[in-house]
Amino acid sequence: MAVIEYVVAELRDEAAGAGAHVAALAALCDVLAVAADHLFDALPIAEFVARLPRLLASGEGDVPLFAARAIAEVCEGVRPWATSFARYGAIEALRDKLLAIDCIELAEEVINR
Repeated sequence: MAVIEYVVAELRDEAAGAGAHVAALAALCDVLAVAADHLFDALPIAEFVARLPRLLASGEGDVPLFAARAIAEVCEGVRPWATSFARYGAIEALRDKLLAIDCIELAEEVINR
């Protein structure tokens, strides 16, 4: 899928600015929100498990919000991935973001599911 290839390329680029990361993460969140179960099997888990927790902790503009949203979507769509994200500290970081008022909209969405 072209969108996933674009997202992986943008997230891999350490030199890309926050704007590029936000755009890529927003595209990823859009895809994950409407993805069928079989799409999750085709996602490059290693790319996301390694990178999303770092972006969540980055603190640059909207990057942490979109990284948190992507982690939440993936963990809901593919429950076994939650274990992989937990190994990288993403679940605790996501919880901390949700408890902080930084991501109140996402917290409300997660609570209401």
